[in-house]
Amino acid sequence: RRLSGEHGVEILGGKSVSLVGNSFSGAWGGGVGGKAIKTGAGVSGSASGNVFSGMAERVQNNSAKFFVDLDSGTDWAKRSMNRRHSLKLLGGYMQPGGTGNTYQVATTAEAPYLAVRLVLMNPKNASVTVNVAVAPSNSPAGNNPSGAWVQATKAGSATIVLPAGDGSRRPSVTVTDWINVASIARTGGGTLPILFARLYSADQVYVMGNTSSTDGSEWGTTSGAVALGRVIYDSTAAGDFVTTNQASYVATTAYHTAITGFEFLHKTDVLTVMALGDSIHQGDGGVASKLLGPVTRAAIAASTATRPVQYANYGWSGDTTDGFLSRLTDLLAAGCRPHVIVTTPHSTNDISTSSVGFFSFCLVKMRDNGMAVKKLCDQYGIKLVWATWLPYVYAENRDSLRRAYVAEVKELGNELGIPVIDWDAAVKAGTTPDTMQAGFTGDNLHPNDAGNAALATVTQPVIEAVRDVYFA
Repeated sequence: RRLSGEHGVEILGGKSVSLVGNSFSGAWGGGVGGKAIKTGAGVSGSASGNVFSGMAERVQNNSAKFFVDLDSGTDWAKRSMNRRHSLKLLGGYMQPGGTGNTYQVATTAEAPYLAVRLVLMNPKNASVTVNVAVAPSNSPAGNNPSGAWVQATKAGSATIVLPAGDGSRRPSVTVTDWINVASIARTGGGTLPILFARLYSADQVYVMGNTSSTDGSEWGTTSGAVALGRVIYDSTAAGDFVTTNQASYVATTAYHTAITGFEFLHKTDVLTVMALGDSIHQGDGGVASKLLGPVTRAAIAASTATRPVQYANYGWSGDTTDGFLSRLTDLLAAGCRPHVIVTTPHSTNDISTSSVGFFSFCLVKMRDNGMAVKKLCDQYGIKLVWATWLPYVYAENRDSLRRAYVAEVKELGNELGIPVIDWDAAVKAGTTPDTMQAGFTGDNLHPNDAGNAALATVTQPVIEAVRDVYFA
C-alpha cells in the first residue's frame, strides 16, 4: 500500500507479519516522535524492499524481534529515514577537561527547529555523570540565552551517565531523549536559529580541541569562533549552573566545549553531510579556525535557505582508518544518522614507520577499513563519497605507492558508483615525489586555510550535486 500524509501502519500485539515492497511517506501521528510503523508487544516478522521518506523516526519498535531491512537497493535519497533531522557534530580531538565545571556552547542550526537532542561523547576509561540543559535564543551573544532553559534527560532521568570509552580515541556515544524546545527568531543580525546548551559534571570530563594554546581564543570568542557564519561560542565557569542558578552564569574562561554534537528536528527537510576522518577532515591545519576542514567549508557553502545543508565535523586529529570505522560504528549504533559521509579510505596516520613493506601492509588495512565503512553506509542508507590521499613528504619508493592507491580509489569508486573527489590533484605540486604546493600547507601534512579553501572548492560541486538529488 502507498500511505501518505499523517497515516502509518499499526500492527497489534501477538502478530506475525511481513511487509514487503511498500512505499511509506508522512508520519505516524506527526510532530515529535512521529512514526511510520507502530508495533505492539509480541510482534515478529520482517520488512524488506520498503521505501520510507519524510519520517521523524523509522519505527516505533516495541519488540526486539521486529525490524525493518532497508538494505534492498532502493534509492538512497528516498530511503533516508530522518529527512527532517539534521546532525551537527562540532569536530575535534578530545582531551581532559576540568572537574566541577559548567561548560556552555551557543551554536547555530541550519533551519528552524522544533526539538533537539544532544550527542555526548566520553573517551575517558571511566564513566562520567552529567546534567545537561538547552535553551533557544535570539542571539548567541552573552552569558545567558533569551529563552527558557529545559533540562535534558536520558531514559527519562535528568542524571545522565556517559559510559566509559577506551581511554584514547574511541569514545562512548550517548544521545539524550528528545527535548521539546523550539527555535525563536533572531534579533540584532543573523538569520540562522541559535541554541544554547550547558553541561555540568562533578567528575572530570573530556572536552573538544587540541592542546594548542590558541584553541581557547579561536573557539571561545565572538571574533574567532565564527565558522563562516555558523557560530560556536564556548565558555566555562566553576560550579553547577545547569540544575540551579541558571541565570547567574558568568563565563570565567573561554574554553573548549564538553558537548560534542546536536541532532535537530526541523519543520523542513535538511541534508546532513558528515566529514569522517582525521585532522585533515577536522581542519587542524587552519589558522583562522581549527573547525573549518574542507568538507565543513563546502557543506556550509552549499547550504541555502530552501535547500539547507548541515555539516557534521567528525574529524579526529591523529586518528587512523581503524578509528574512522569504530567511531562511525558507535555513532550509528547510538542512533545518529548523517545522510551523506565524505571520507578518505586512507590516512597518513596509518603509516607509522618508513618501511616500504610496512607501507604496503597498511594499504591492505586501509582498503579493508574503507570497504567496511562502505558496508555500513549501505546498511544504513547513507550516501558515501570518497576523497583522494593528499601528498606528503614521502620518499619516492613510498609516494609511488600512494599515487597508485589514489588511482585505485578513483577506479574502484567508478566501479562501485561512489563519487570520488580528487583532493590530490587540487593541491599537489606536481613534483616527483609529490608534495603539497607550498602556499597550501605550513607543515607539508595539514592544509592551511588556503589549502582547505582549495579542497573545499573541488568538494562543493559534489555536495551540491548530492543536495540537488536529495531535494528533488
